[in-house]
Amino acid sequence: MKKYKHTSIKKVLSALIMSCCILNAMAQDGDFETNDKVIMRSTIFGVGYANVLDTYLSSYNYTGGNIDFIYESMHTREYKLGEAFSQTMVELNLAKTDNRAGTATDYSGGMTVASYFQHIFKINDKLKLAAGPGASFYAGCVYNDRNGNNPAQAKLNFMVDVSAQAFYNIRVLKKNMQLRYEVIVPLLGVAYSPEYGQSYYEQFILGDHSNTVKFANMFNMPSAKNMLTLNIPFYDSVLRVGVLGNYQQSRFNSIKYHSYTTSIIFGYSKYLNFVKPSKNSPLPF
Repeated sequence: MKKYKHTSIKKVLSALIMSCCILNAMAQDGDFETNDKVIMRSTIFGVGYANVLDTYLSSYNYTGGNIDFIYESMHTREYKLGEAFSQTMVELNLAKTDNRAGTATDYSGGMTVASYFQHIFKINDKLKLAAGPGASFYAGCVYNDRNGNNPAQAKLNFMVDVSAQAFYNIRVLKKNMQLRYEVIVPLLGVAYSPEYGQSYYEQFILGDHSNTVKFANMFNMPSAKNMLTLNIPFYDSVLRVGVLGNYQQSRFNSIKYHSYTTSIIFGYSKYLNFVKPSKNSPLPF
């Protein structure tokens, strides 16, 4: 059985590596015309509500507040099949949540690094859609201040994702603005999870690593990230306000986990190789 599991994990890792190689090959300058490339860099902050459950630490839901930080870089590219976006995102999330009785606190957080390639579908002068594959890596932790033997649970996963976006240009108070919606859904990958009740001492000191690397997919790790923003030109930048919903779930080795966060977000974007957004030209993305 262990040999079969190890073989399955190797196949999954091989598929993930191949997917990343394909994405990297698609992004090589030789396949693109980059003279008219438009680059956007965004910095976004968020504050909101969090609901966290990790049955490795506790069987109760913990609720409280969270903060988000997102750095995003996007640029347009012309390639053999048309126009595309290349997108890179780095996201940090921290949450402090309490149980209903207020007798214990969870501290949770982590970092996501992701890269996506999206083909652009121009519907009309106002509406533009984009969709494509990508890959993401997440590293985080949940710590419970009341637990003694097992106070923390590490979170690690590497996933192949699919992402989609919609950009809709509108005109308000004689100024061009833009509504932007993005959704990211993990499809398959690998994730780390201890056995229920298995301590980290057993894993890393005694060397019992069996069954801790799991094949992750849409069924045992159904998750999604949604972001809706209104983009408002302001001098030579673009102000961004909106809502971020990040809904992460998993069930491995009889351990249930979820982290549901909803945040009000605000930030700004800067464009390169594009007329100043404060002019009357519609925003490119």
